[in-house]
Amino acid sequence: MSESVIDPVPQAPAPGEVVAEPPAAAVPFFLVGVPKFVVLSLLTFGLYQLLWWYRHWVRLRDVGGEDVWPVPRTVFANVFAYFFFDRVNEEADRQLTPTLLSPPLLAVAYFVALTSGYLGAPDWVPVVAPVLLLAYAQSVINALPTVQGLPGQARNTRFTLRNVGGVVGCVVLLVLFALMSQSTPARPDADAAVSLDTVVEQLNRDLPQTVSGGLTMERVEGDAGGLVVFVRLTQVEVREAVNADVVGRAQRQLLEMACASEGIERMALDGGVPLRYTLVDKAHTAFASMHITSRAQCSALGD
Repeated sequence: MSESVIDPVPQAPAPGEVVAEPPAAAVPFFLVGVPKFVVLSLLTFGLYQLLWWYRHWVRLRDVGGEDVWPVPRTVFANVFAYFFFDRVNEEADRQLTPTLLSPPLLAVAYFVALTSGYLGAPDWVPVVAPVLLLAYAQSVINALPTVQGLPGQARNTRFTLRNVGGVVGCVVLLVLFALMSQSTPARPDADAAVSLDTVVEQLNRDLPQTVSGGLTMERVEGDAGGLVVFVRLTQVEVREAVNADVVGRAQRQLLEMACASEGIERMALDGGVPLRYTLVDKAHTAFASMHITSRAQCSALGD
């Protein structure tokens, strides 16, 4: 007669008995495969890094016993990066595995990477550089013996439907934000014309005005080329207007006035609006013109 083998019924732990926790529960860091981290960070335009930081700080609080607030440390990640890198090294030292390079240097590099866009770096640098630095930190975490002994599912190396949905959601939100932030295209020609007409109207309220001995600013007009200032030489008659010396003196006088002016000319030149002076004699007959397109022409006064 054969004996029947009956599996023993699992017994509840006795009071005070220490039960070994699952291996993954003993790791004080958030686990994710480096390729997965890099791909999700880039496809979400860096938003996945916020989740990455938050989950690390939660693990350090709940498992590592750190007295931290995860949300502020996530929002100000560039400030608290040093403390995180230092904690990674502390754990690597404890488990006798290779550590990160200098945590202070990494923290400075991370801060510079995040702010490099304000320092004239190419647009891709503040997006890619922080990801690479954090991927390096994650690679050191993943090399810990307590992590290496875990199954692939616990090490979070596979992409899930939730990951795909998160990426799609981020892309949709960013596209909607970009569409909402776009203003209705304005008609630059019409708007510029209205603006120029308004300026001309305001300027003509104070004209005519004597600006220098023998020179009177009569009126200002606006066209596609900028501002046209009509200047009358009150002491010059039409028969004298053909005199090259008269024209030369008047043009130099106008250039000096434009370069030293705090009024119409300064406003126009500083705003990139070309000036054209039209010279008229005492009978209001035009006989010469002069263009001033930038303050660079003021250097000619010293010649």
